[in-house]
Amino acid sequence: MNLKNPFPALLGVALVVSIAALDSTIVGTTLPRVAKELNGEE
Repeated sequence: MNLKNPFPALLGVALVVSIAALDSTIVGTTLPRVAKELNGEE
């Protein structure tokens, strides 16, 4: 790995953080609806 150019590593970290935040938002919004559809408790 070339230590003089940290851009690819920083880009990778930013991408992972963005995807994790998006996934958390989708699951947090959808989970109560799915539980209700499956006759579960909220």
